Amino acid sequence: MKKMKEESRKLLIYSAAAYSICALLETLFALILGKVVDDAVNGDMKQLICHAFMNIGIILISLLFYWIAIKLRRAYVRGNILSIKRRIMMSLYSRGLNIYSKKPNSYYINLLSNDVDMIEENYFLYRPLFVFCVAEFIFSFGALLLISWKALLSFAVLFLIPLIIPQLFAGMIKKRSEKVSEGNEHFIFEVKEQIQGMEEIVGNLSVSTFLKKFAEANNVQQRNKESAGTGQNFVNELSASCGAISQLGCMAVGAALVIYGDMSVGALIASVQLLNSIFGPINRIAEISAKKESAKPIIEKLLPEMEQGQEAISGAVSKISGDIEYDNVEVWYEMGKPVIKKFSHRFKEGKTYVVIGDSGTGKTTLFKCLLKLHMDFSGKIRIGNREIENLSEEEIYDFVGYVPQNVYLFNETIENNITMSGAYSEKEIYDVIKKVNLEKLIEENRGKLGDLGQEISGGEKQRIILARALIRKPQVLLFDEPTTALDPGTRDSINEMIFSLTEYTRIVITHDRRPEYLVQFDEVIEI
Repeated sequence: MKKMKEESRKLLIYSAAAYSICALLETLFALILGKVVDDAVNGDMKQLICHAFMNIGIILISLLFYWIAIKLRRAYVRGNILSIKRRIMMSLYSRGLNIYSKKPNSYYINLLSNDVDMIEENYFLYRPLFVFCVAEFIFSFGALLLISWKALLSFAVLFLIPLIIPQLFAGMIKKRSEKVSEGNEHFIFEVKEQIQGMEEIVGNLSVSTFLKKFAEANNVQQRNKESAGTGQNFVNELSASCGAISQLGCMAVGAALVIYGDMSVGALIASVQLLNSIFGPINRIAEISAKKESAKPIIEKLLPEMEQGQEAISGAVSKISGDIEYDNVEVWYEMGKPVIKKFSHRFKEGKTYVVIGDSGTGKTTLFKCLLKLHMDFSGKIRIGNREIENLSEEEIYDFVGYVPQNVYLFNETIENNITMSGAYSEKEIYDVIKKVNLEKLIEENRGKLGDLGQEISGGEKQRIILARALIRKPQVLLFDEPTTALDPGTRDSINEMIFSLTEYTRIVITHDRRPEYLVQFDEVIEI
């Protein structure tokens, strides 16, 4: 398995160092506790008080270092989780929309929520604790060596039992973790689909059917979580039980050494205390190992999703210009079954074009090829003299302003929906608002638009999306069914606006065949 690249390694080192100091102080506490018992047995009150105050000081210092270690550990985890989520988002933006769209949205939502949460809980949170457990084990082991090598030799044999258990169940833990991720993804997909399609579900009297689908996805998710949790808990408890048996054996050995005079009573008490600092870490290491195994499939899933996100996205975009040319282009959804055959055409600068055709003829997909949203085509598509395969998506989107059929508005103000939080001057924003006649709407709606802009009309949404394209100052405007589902008055208003934008090359995809509408274009292309 590839390793997860870690951020904030200094914080990990500092946290591990603080935890190591805590482990050392715990060992000193155990040794001095043994001295207190021997002082009591020997009747030395002065030494007893001295050793007791020393342990009180150790407790107070330990509390300080535990607080420091926890703060550093949390900062280390936060830095890594923020970095992972950022790298995933950078990767999604940089891979290209054609590749991005091959997986459902629920996959990416689950990736950035449940999967990252599992990595946080089962991997990063335990990295500093692993160092603490190892340090606690080493210091306690060394202290026991000083007390009695005979006891230590006997203990060493018994140490191995709880360490073996997690390795025996590693495969089971890994498989169950994979199922948890799959169940989470399926549940998110079902929830997202039903929330977005609620109007259709209610309007078509399908509530009971979709509730059943929701219940099935919910049950699968919970069963997978329960199975993984049960397996993890069983392994943890089995390791703890084996550890308890080993500890009992060690105490029996220590008691025998006291009886035979090879160890004092105080040394036995210190040994018992140190045993807790040996078997406790062993059990925690076993638990951490099991959790790390459960994190492996999620890490293996996350790593490819972050690989393309290492570099910053975007920079200066080189300007392109010229005609758009399709040269013997064939488009298909399924290999060997083209929906468009041998399409050739030159869209000249400054002209207006309408592309008409029945539903399913591939007219929208033809222009998605231009935008690199659909790459299953043959032939050549050029802008100027450059083929689109040699152009970046940023260069193409700087050249083409795309106004899609399915309008998407963010829960932001109208101005932010237009600018997409880009850096534009007040004059640039005002000019584009005025051009698409949005002044009155903005006066009436100063706040956020809500989910998908549900409080405004279809025509108003279309104007906002058009303004979003215009503010970037593209050379070509591509409209995909811009007046679908609009009333005749709003439809005519949007069309009038499109024809008024004479400084742009305009391409309109539509199924509107009205002669009085088509005659206004420079050229009509039928697919």
